[in-house]
Amino acid sequence: MNLNKCLNFLHAHGASGIEHSGEDFLSHLKGTMDLLKNWGAPEHLYLAGLFHSVYGTEVFQDSLIPDGLRPQVKELIGEEAEEIAYLFGIMDRKSFLKLLSQQKDFYICSRFDKEKIAIPKELFQKLCNLYIANRLEQHPRWPNEWKYAEKEEMNLIRAFIYERAILALNKEYHFQK
Repeated sequence: MNLNKCLNFLHAHGASGIEHSGEDFLSHLKGTMDLLKNWGAPEHLYLAGLFHSVYGTEVFQDSLIPDGLRPQVKELIGEEAEEIAYLFGIMDRKSFLKLLSQQKDFYICSRFDKEKIAIPKELFQKLCNLYIANRLEQHPRWPNEWKYAEKEEMNLIRAFIYERAILALNKEYHFQK
């Protein structure tokens, strides 16, 4: 993987010119990747973090990269990383967060057509780590009334994320160990 090639690709598609959560989109993408990398995530997961919202999300609906360029993204970051980034973009967040209270039958519900896509627990855990990295990267720039809106879910997500991510979440949300 060539990080400069990835950053140049994102820049060429306008990521540094889009405002996102109080800074430019490219900075947010890179910050999310950096958190995952610092938490000890494998390369495919932190690369998914670098591309996690390029297809848009339920909240950030601007699509930087059209679906037709998915093969180029796969070539840049690998198939596994691209799949995680893609699923993150299409997932319905409410249904995703509802799954935190169970330990089986994991799926992603598409925000477009509500189709349920069954996924293994390991992929669900990767999406949980990506969800937390995305959230914590933006947290310092959010208004206070947004920061703790999902506090119950953030408590539950700790069962699915890396130890270093748990420590960061505990600190931000003042959870007890």
